[in-house]
Amino acid sequence: MLNTGLRQALLLGGVLIAGAFSALSGCSNDTDTVIALNIKLEKVPEGLTTLGVTITQAGQAPLTTDIAPPTLEVDGGTTFKESFYERILLPEAWQAAPAQVRVDAKNAAGTTLASAEAEAAIREDGAVAVYVTFPADPEPDAGVDAGM
Repeated sequence: MLNTGLRQALLLGGVLIAGAFSALSGCSNDTDTVIALNIKLEKVPEGLTTLGVTITQAGQAPLTTDIAPPTLEVDGGTTFKESFYERILLPEAWQAAPAQVRVDAKNAAGTTLASAEAEAAIREDGAVAVYVTFPADPEPDAGVDAGM
């Protein structure tokens, strides 16, 4: 027979472990409608501070949110991660239908520096991955004089 102190410690440990698993799972359930927004910054817009996300679907109010792009410590400072994702929970009213996802790269004043868009096939009570890329500037054609 376990003494009372040991029994309480084991019970508390079980509760802590269950809480940790809940946190790792993102605290979602089977009825959440989610967009896993994957963002790739091939070229970081000069002055970028936030990414403004607007998701629209016919018959629904637009969903807007701001994302602070994650950073990495590098020699001599900080840089933005080249690619990352953000989990966005959609309102319950959103249905299995197409939606438009627009991401605006903004500076500290809120000015849009660059934009990227993608279409999403929303799955009601499910998750869908959406990929948005801010491309690097295209290379100039070899042998072409830009001054002509």
